[in-house]
Amino acid sequence: MMSSTPVIIVDKVTKIYPRKPQLMKLREDRFLTYLNKLLFGKRNNAKNFIALKEISFSVNQGEAVGIIGYNGAGKSTLLRVLAGITAPTEGIVTINGAYGELFALNSGFNKDLSGRKNIYLLASIKGVSEEEVEKSVNSIIEFSELGDFIDQPVKVYSSGMRGRLGFSILIHLLPDIIFIDEALATGDRQFRLKCQAKLDELLQQDKTLVIVSHSSEIIRTMCSRAIWLDRGEILMDGDANKIVDAYEDDKKERNQ
Repeated sequence: MMSSTPVIIVDKVTKIYPRKPQLMKLREDRFLTYLNKLLFGKRNNAKNFIALKEISFSVNQGEAVGIIGYNGAGKSTLLRVLAGITAPTEGIVTINGAYGELFALNSGFNKDLSGRKNIYLLASIKGVSEEEVEKSVNSIIEFSELGDFIDQPVKVYSSGMRGRLGFSILIHLLPDIIFIDEALATGDRQFRLKCQAKLDELLQQDKTLVIVSHSSEIIRTMCSRAIWLDRGEILMDGDANKIVDAYEDDKKERNQ
């Protein structure tokens, strides 16, 4: 059951990526002016990319929230800020609880190591002891359906295979909060349904889920709430079905 206790608090978060100037081609006076503005003055937004603009929201324990929006809306940037992979330029993110993250194309694997060794590696990064991993390693391998590939280097895996292994590791580490970016779009439909069923089970255990997906079906199925991002700002936030309906209507209008 979802509680009223916020486990994620996002307060006026802005993320700006500077567009790197070719400093070697700048005259010395222009370079000093650039440094002065960078360090002490207001940012020249014409030379920066603003990925997120003063985003504020909270997520309660046991809530499943989907993040939707067009390419470049800031969805993945937001998830990376929440997961601590990149720091906000301004604003504060508060996470109350242990969390795990999974990004479909980059799950933090050492590609030269086998899938089996990566299980221990990723678990150790999250502070899980080798003894604890031993208790669940067979379940992780079985759920991933990788078979003999588990002892092959991850560099020979397809993106779908990496996603399956990453998802399996994530859910067996049992974090309080789960961040997923498009991972459920990898693999075949049967495996995606298997993942969704496992996430449903975890939500019943009062885990919290934040997921970025281009799939309206996944957002409707997995989430009770959706946040629609547009050009780095929250356009809508509310009931998942209502938000997805509005998003799909907007896509139809744009395609006409």
